[in-house]
Amino acid sequence: MAYPLLIASILELHERTARLRDAQVDGCLSKLKAGGTTHVRTFTTWDNSLDLHPYKRAANGKFDLDKPDPAWDASVRRYVKALRRAKLEAAVCLFDNCGMDNRFNCNVFGRNVQGFNSFYDQRFWDQGYGWKWIDRNFALYNPKRSLIEIFNEASYWRPDVSEAWKDSALANEWARKQVVPMWRYILLRNGNRPVMFSAQEPRAWDPPWTGDTDGTASRILGNLSEAGIGGDKIIYSIHGMGSAENWQRLMALRHKGDSIISGRPKIVVCDDGVDTQSFNKVPANRRGACETADFKRCCWDRAGRLEMLQAAKTDRPAQVVGVDWLPREISMQHRNPNTINISLSCSIYKAARLILVP
Repeated sequence: MAYPLLIASILELHERTARLRDAQVDGCLSKLKAGGTTHVRTFTTWDNSLDLHPYKRAANGKFDLDKPDPAWDASVRRYVKALRRAKLEAAVCLFDNCGMDNRFNCNVFGRNVQGFNSFYDQRFWDQGYGWKWIDRNFALYNPKRSLIEIFNEASYWRPDVSEAWKDSALANEWARKQVVPMWRYILLRNGNRPVMFSAQEPRAWDPPWTGDTDGTASRILGNLSEAGIGGDKIIYSIHGMGSAENWQRLMALRHKGDSIISGRPKIVVCDDGVDTQSFNKVPANRRGACETADFKRCCWDRAGRLEMLQAAKTDRPAQVVGVDWLPREISMQHRNPNTINISLSCSIYKAARLILVP
């Protein structure tokens, strides 16, 4: 894996490509490449009915995981060809926790005729659907070139168990029985390159911090370590990192005298989730682009983004190897991607490289 990782998240571009002109996709990607980007990150759509989806629907509107939609695969192939033309690589997220909500009509792994309520469901793996989904993605994206991300903002939950976070045994069983085998499966197919993930630390931001090992991320890192998968095979993408203050607050959390980030993984700092929670709101005078006209889900301005990255790199120089920024002006907006903001969302990656590789 070549570092630094300079990632732009345009989360549904591989599915939107089917209804975009080549010039729209190529224009966006060429601007990102010229600005210093190395990877473009995507995951399956949440709720936009215009986008393609990986599976066909049954008469009741639910997805049939036994009926892949070849049109989706064709759109992904076209997108990958566009990446190749721009000399960029894909960052492929296999499982997105954020879309796991029944209010989203496009919740593929939670609204299906097979009856799986999520990709956390052990039956989903025992019956082979999870493995088939990974293999399908690997047939579309070369895993030895692409950056493979297992989870976007994973958060262990069991709908049949109340207050699941109070039962560490259940969470650890999930990490041990599902996450570790997935990790090994991917390492065998991606040339033994590091695998990325992001996950929640639900109690980390809620005072008072008790020092307990809470959170999905901690359990994933701990079980990978116990299984002998070292930090050189792990890239932990820490979301919600909008400002230097957010990073410093995270680093102030301690478990048994050490950071909650255990196992010494490589780290990517990401502004996915910025401006969505009370602790990472963007002040009006520091806003960059926003996803909505009424200033919801905004990113920090260019200076703020770089300050955050500098704080993280200064604090953990050996671990911080990359950054992942969302171009809020187009990501999940379903607008012409070629309208991407060059100064905020493209050329900033050259400045980021200077911080990451001084």
